[in-house]
Amino acid sequence: MAEGLFNSKAPKGYHAISAGIEPAKEVNPLVIKVMKEKGIDISMNKTKAVEDWMYEDAERIILMGCGVDSCPVPLWGKVENWQIDDIRGKPIKEIRRTRNQIVSKINVLINQLQGKQTIN
Repeated sequence: MAEGLFNSKAPKGYHAISAGIEPAKEVNPLVIKVMKEKGIDISMNKTKAVEDWMYEDAERIILMGCGVDSCPVPLWGKVENWQIDDIRGKPIKEIRRTRNQIVSKINVLINQLQGKQTIN
């Protein structure tokens, strides 16, 4: 969700890549549905595992919810943990709530990066 939401409104020169330590086999169909409600189609997205180049080339690393012992990246100054609840196995109502939390966080991030561009 975060990758699709950020990239839909990313300031010029910025692009998000989302990955996990244990990626699912496919994008959750309920996630695809709640993203379409925001006008964002992620149905062609693929899940990805974290790779070294991702954090080596990153300006910022945003963790959705990760304990220090289980994170796949070093805790550099550019790492932020948003502490978003895992949506696996959750009903669509909770997935929408999580999406909206991510939208709020991304709006703050976008404002930090460049101006007042927001997601509705």
